[in-house]
Order: sequence, then C-alpha cells, then structure tokens
Amino acid sequence: MDKWMLAGMMCLLAMNLNTVLQKPSAVETDDFALLAKVYQEEGYPFEVVVLSAWFALEQANEAEQYLAEHWQLSPLENDKRLTWQDGTTLQICRKKGTVITMELISDNLTLANQQYKLWQEFSNRYAGGKPVGITFCSSYEESLHKNTRQHLAKEIAEKLATDLIIDLEQEDHESYTFYSAELSQSLEINGVRLNGNLAFVERNGRTSMYLGSPVIYQQY
Repeated sequence: MDKWMLAGMMCLLAMNLNTVLQKPSAVETDDFALLAKVYQEEGYPFEVVVLSAWFALEQANEAEQYLAEHWQLSPLENDKRLTWQDGTTLQICRKKGTVITMELISDNLTLANQQYKLWQEFSNRYAGGKPVGITFCSSYEESLHKNTRQHLAKEIAEKLATDLIIDLEQEDHESYTFYSAELSQSLEINGVRLNGNLAFVERNGRTSMYLGSPVIYQQY
C-alpha cells in the first residue's frame, strides 16, 4: 500500500501553500495511545497512521483568533491549504458557516500522537468535542486466508474488550464496526453508538488491515 495513495477528507481541496508553522503544547487524551498499544503489543506490521478531522466551528471568530495566537495562523485564506513541515495540512472554508479540515499521514507514532492531542483540544474548545479520526494502516506481504483475518479481528476485539459486528463480508474484503468502553470518543450512526471500525482488504496478493476510531475516515 502506498501511503500517498490514501485518500483525504472531502474538504481538503485546492492549492498547497508550503508554510512552516509552530504549534502549542497539548492536553492528554487516551484513544490514540490505546490503539497504538494494541499495535505494538501484537506486533502488527504498522505502516502509517492517518489523522482526519472536519470541524464546523461553533465560535468561528474566537476559533480563528485562537489559531492566530497559538498556532501562528493569520490570516487564513479561504480554500487555501496550509502545510506544516511535519506534513499536517489545514484548510478553512467559509461558505455556509466556517469549516476547518485537517489531515496527517505519518509513520511517526510520537508525532501523530502529539498532533492528535492538539486537534482534539481544539475541537473541545470550538467544535463541540467532535472526534478526530484515527486510522492505523497495516500491510501484509502475503494474502491472508479468511480464517487468519477472522483470527486477527477476534484478537483485536479481545484487546479492546468489545464484540465486533460485521457489516460487510466478501471473499476479499471484511469490514467490522464496534463500540468499546475503552475508547472515549464515539459517533452515533442511525441511533447506534460506535467508536471503532476494522477492515481487511485483499489486493494483488497482499492484505491490508485498517483499524480506525471512531470510524475509518479514508478510502481503502
């Protein structure tokens, strides 16, 4: 799997303005660390982690002032994408309300964890605590048998103390959703509260595994 082929969020559009920016210190949050721990303890072949966020700002003026003061972002041009040196992108859209999108694709867990905390803190302040999407991506060099994929799914479910609900099952693709009390962020979809998503995809003799919270935010 080529990490540059991973699709971003729907509002990450237009031009790329290469700007080196600084960021503030962050507050503690556990979801990223928990998923990273599952990966490290089980020795899954980690490739990249994708962070994705889409925030409709409740207090747009205050939020933009915060970004200017604490993240050194001023002025923010409409529909122009900013890129940090670490690869994080940020874009603001001012059409029907003010929306900010952010994305990071990285193989550096420490860096990604820091950014996750910053983004979640920003969401807690100005976007009603909307979750920041986390997707851990793995790639196996061989095609895993369906029984092996199911074993991996069961292993992850046990680690997160949850039951998996299969929502798509094909010969080369399985997708599961779940709710785990171990994870603090969640979404309600059709009246059902979820905070986890697991998928396996067979392609060209290889198997890709995606573990996301609260859902997998990028295409696979």
